Amino acid sequence: IYQVLENTLRNLLLERWDLVPALAMLRQSADQIRQRARALVARLPALRAEVVAGQSVTGGGATPEQSIPTWVIAVDCANVVEAERRLRAGDPPVVARIEDGRLIFDLRTVFSAEEEELTSALSILKSEPRP
Repeated sequence: IYQVLENTLRNLLLERWDLVPALAMLRQSADQIRQRARALVARLPALRAEVVAGQSVTGGGATPEQSIPTWVIAVDCANVVEAERRLRAGDPPVVARIEDGRLIFDLRTVFSAEEEELTSALSILKSEPRP
C-alpha cells in the first residue's frame, strides 16, 4: 500500500494528472465521454438505450454537491430494479443508478479498458420496453 501511495504522491508532485486514475476520470471532457458512450451503445443494438446529457457527481467530503457535465447511457428495462440487481450481482459487478425509471451509466466512472466487460454485462439485459 505504501508503494501505491508513493506513486500517487509522486505523480501529483510531477503534475502527471493522467497517471492518477481518479484525476484522469475527472479530466475527461464531456465530448470524450459522449463519443465513448455512443460507441458502446452502437455495440448493443438490441438494447433500448440512448445517450443523454447528464451530470457526474465528483464525490463527498469537501465537494458533496459539485458536479461536472457529462453524457450518460440511459437504458429502458421492463423491470429496472431487477435489472440493476442482476448487474450488481454479476461477475464483475456493475453498479448503475436509477433515474426516471431507467438505468443510468456514466462512463466517466469506467476505464476504457473496462468497456468490453460492461458491454458484456449489459448484453444480458432484456431489451423489452418499460411497462
